[in-house]
Amino acid sequence: MSKNLYEKEIFQDVEFPDTNTVEYIDCTFNKCTFENSNINNCFFTNCKFNNCNLSNSRFVGTRLSDCEFTNCRLIGFDWGVLLKLMPLEVKLTKCNLDYSIFFDIKFIESSFLNCSFKEASFESVSLRG
Repeated sequence: MSKNLYEKEIFQDVEFPDTNTVEYIDCTFNKCTFENSNINNCFFTNCKFNNCNLSNSRFVGTRLSDCEFTNCRLIGFDWGVLLKLMPLEVKLTKCNLDYSIFFDIKFIESSFLNCSFKEASFESVSLRG
């Protein structure tokens, strides 16, 4: 990844390396893997993740705004390290969130449909709307 801004792009079967300070707007990620990657200080706005693997990735200081995840693996994902300027707005459908960490985070207008949360940790979490 060499650019700092991606708009309305479709990423198919991409393996994302460690990434810093990149903005994705209205992008779609199909069968991509972020597994074990460090995605730091990035912005994802109105993005869709389909059949992606984000297990054990770290999104430190990264903002997810109005993003959708469908059939994704987010095993061990630490939601507490995301950028917390505003409440988090996400929709997750049929995702595996086993062993994920939800710490000191506010969700607004978010949904978790048919997701697995085996041994996930929830502490100081607000779920509204």
